[in-house]
Amino acid sequence: MNTIIYQSSIIYRKKLFFQVLIYLIVVLFLIFITIYNFKYQALQLLCLILFILPLVLIKKLIKYFTFEIEIITTDKSLSFSIKERHKDFTDIQLSEIKQYKILFVNRRFADIIIYWDKNRKSEYSFLREKVDDNKISGNDLIEKIHCIILKHNSILDVNDKIELLPSFYASNFGVYTILFMIILFIIAVILHIIYSIKTLPFTLFFSAAIIIQLMLRRKTDLEFYKKMK
Repeated sequence: MNTIIYQSSIIYRKKLFFQVLIYLIVVLFLIFITIYNFKYQALQLLCLILFILPLVLIKKLIKYFTFEIEIITTDKSLSFSIKERHKDFTDIQLSEIKQYKILFVNRRFADIIIYWDKNRKSEYSFLREKVDDNKISGNDLIEKIHCIILKHNSILDVNDKIELLPSFYASNFGVYTILFMIILFIIAVILHIIYSIKTLPFTLFFSAAIIIQLMLRRKTDLEFYKKMK
């Protein structure tokens, strides 16, 4: 049995996102309370500083939520062991995996989601770039896991193969979402023309930018999905 051990860095991305989100909501609430009372100008300034603080400290926040992870791969299994959290150990037999999904969230993070069944899954978010020379990057690690699954699939019947699922943007639901947004945008432009509004609202430019970004993201994700599949 060919056993290989990899060291990498995992981040609790969703936990980071929700804690920062809650923090920003609380700060915005404080700003809202003090905004109509000029007696609390100093507090308003403090709240504004607190609001932008996460942007200044983003690297330190990412580091705080990042842990070392050891991945042991064989021809038949994948084992994930997160250091500093000795109880967080998952051993996955390839024969137990039904589906998996690879997501390149942004330039910092890449995810792999392993579905055991409809109600059970394991999700790991890796730093895409190397943290140090002794660790493998998230990009390379996910590629190696993908190759292990492809090798496993090569000896299976079509109905028993582990299925690679598309990301949201590459899925049919993603297409329908983009089409729905385009339809809403067209309706907004038509209403704008009907009512002969001389100046284009900023929201139209903003909406067009979002739609273009989603279409480009779909193109990238779809090309990746077809290549990996």
